[in-house]
Amino acid sequence: MVIDNNESISVAIDSGVIYLFMPNHCRGLVCLKYSHGFQSKPVLINYGWLNNTLLGCMSNIHILKEGDKWYGIAFITGTENRSRIVRLEFGNSLNNIPKGKEIMIYNGSQLASQIYMTRVNGALFGYGVDRRDNGFTQINFGNSVMNTPEFTFLKVPYRKCEFCVIS
Repeated sequence: MVIDNNESISVAIDSGVIYLFMPNHCRGLVCLKYSHGFQSKPVLINYGWLNNTLLGCMSNIHILKEGDKWYGIAFITGTENRSRIVRLEFGNSLNNIPKGKEIMIYNGSQLASQIYMTRVNGALFGYGVDRRDNGFTQINFGNSVMNTPEFTFLKVPYRKCEFCVIS
């Protein structure tokens, strides 16, 4: 079974081929590749743990393109307020097997199980809800996924029982 308690999926389209990337608790990173749209039968690609760079509880995967290169950002939740971020480098095609490189160990509060990525004025940001501390963790990559991100905690001015997120 490919989908086992996944809370995160990243969809990317490269040269008309649809890729669905998912963290898998038993297998590491897996992908469903639809060569002719969602009407075609998907091919399962099991990337595994990529030489143990993805080992742990991978909570999120995000796939994005910068220039002519494809990248992934994998968030691996940790224990005792220690989480990891791994950058995946696919090169110029998602058909390539990615190379995983740990870019940061985050020793702040534990990263949220779901992180939302967006670009604002060219800068790449990630946001995770931190319900324990009543706010958001902002992850700022600056203008490139190749940068080491900076973390900022954004406090929400509500009591915990009033704070909820709508996506």
